[in-house]
Formats: sequence, C-alpha cells, structure tokens
Amino acid sequence: MNNRLSYIRKQKATVPTGLRINCAVCANTRWQLASGPSRSIFYSRMPITVRLAELYDKRAAAAAEVRMIMAEGNSVSDEIKAQRKKLAGKTPKEKLLYFWEYYRIPALVTILVIAFAGNLIYTIATAKDSVLSALFINGYSEMDTEAFMNGFNEYAGIDTKEYTTSLEMNFTIQEEAMDQYTMANVQKLMALVAAKEIDVIMADTKTFTNYADPGYFSNLNEVLPKELVDKYQDRFFYYDVPDDEQGEIPIGIQLADAPGVVRTQAYAVTNDALFGIVVNSEHVDNAVKFLEYLDME
Repeated sequence: MNNRLSYIRKQKATVPTGLRINCAVCANTRWQLASGPSRSIFYSRMPITVRLAELYDKRAAAAAEVRMIMAEGNSVSDEIKAQRKKLAGKTPKEKLLYFWEYYRIPALVTILVIAFAGNLIYTIATAKDSVLSALFINGYSEMDTEAFMNGFNEYAGIDTKEYTTSLEMNFTIQEEAMDQYTMANVQKLMALVAAKEIDVIMADTKTFTNYADPGYFSNLNEVLPKELVDKYQDRFFYYDVPDDEQGEIPIGIQLADAPGVVRTQAYAVTNDALFGIVVNSEHVDNAVKFLEYLDME
C-alpha cells in the first residue's frame, strides 16, 4: 500500500479541476481529483493502481476532458468563462480545431434539426390543395403527364398558384400474378380511396370490375349532367353491385377511343379503358371536366 502511494505521489499530473473518473477495474471505487493542478490523487474504499501515463496521451486527455462534469456550485456562466479562458491566446486555427474536437457532433445535430424543421415548415407553407387526382391502372405510357395536366388545368380554369392536379400512369395491378409490386399497389389504391385522395380511376374492364364489387364507383346517372348522360348512354358500362338494391347501374364509360386517351397511348395495346368516378370523390365537378377533357379533339 505505502509503495503504491509513494509511486503515485512521484507521478503527479496536471489534470482538469473537478474531473471525476469511474474506475474500469473496480465498480465500487470512484476517484476524485483534488482542486488545482499538480495535486496528489485521493481515493476511497479500495486501492487501485492508476496509469497516470495515460493522462499524457492526447486521446486519453481529450476523452477525459469530454467527460468533465460541472463542479458543484458552478453556474453556466462560470463554465462559459472557463471555456473562453481556455481559448485565450490561441490562434484561429487552434480555436477551430478545439471547436471541431469537442463541439462538432452537437453542432452537426443542431444544423440537421434546423434544416429538417425549415424544410417541414416550407413544405407545409407552400403546399397546394389537390382538386383532382386521376389514376390510370394498367395504362402504360411515356407521355409527359405534367404537360397533359397543364392542358386540363387551362381547360378547367384551375388556379395553379393555389391548387394542383395530378395524373398517375404505369400503375400496375396484375391480379393473376399477385407479386410484391402488385400487392403494394393494391394496398396503395385501397389507402388512396379510403383517404379520399383519388377522384378518377381508369382501367381495363377486368380490373375495373374487381373494384366495382366493393362499390368503388359512383352511379353515373347521379353525378353526370343530363347532357353527358345522353351523350355516353351507348358507352356506359353497367354493373350490379353486390349488396346494392339498385340493380344494374352505369359505373363506367368506355373511353379507349376518346381523343385524349388515344393521345396518351396508355391503352393502345388493349383498346380497353373504362372511366369511373370514385364514389367518395370530393371533386366530382372537376372529375366531370376531366371526362370532357379526355373526349376533346
């Protein structure tokens, strides 16, 4: 014991005031450095050999300083003054290195939080309300949908500074395959309809019928103006929706040969494209205008 104390007293080190070290060898022993530099080490309960040489290693010294805790009774102001004192007389490069060594992680975290919050606020502040969302299922096209919808916006008189419209093509649902991609799209479509985020659906007859059973489509006799009912009477697709006492009702319109649909080339191969208005659409008026737009020369 005396030999160890004698060795420690001879190996005095300059260490930060108020530094507390948890011993890795014995969990029951805690070391507290005495106030002031170049003081002997006092220990409690059990004697442990301390490797003072590690305090001279730059990495060990840096790690020890990061673990410094505020001395009891010191205020935040005192700690700030202490940090300023450490930087006094240092060159700009040394100050930068000091900042990078001890504050880079908190600084980077702060920057990321500010950037995320700023982007979120900007997105919310500049978000536009959707007034029409159309989905072409199993319709494949390389057409510029943005340009196509710009034409619709002009036709329908949509104020694009306040509102937005969208058309999604190349949305595949192959019921016979039921691969992961199809399953994901089936779930996406269900979510869109449930959230009232889709207004118009166009699809081949087989796929269209699959979504007629759950009652996805409106009775066109009820949502179309009389002149359009008369116009499309011979192109109506009638269906007897299960659990619905209305009998056969028109829920779709065959538009494969409509000029707007032909321009998209989405259903050029199948020549089969049924147009339907989703039963819970909140933009029926614009859905009707989209029907007119698709059938324009």
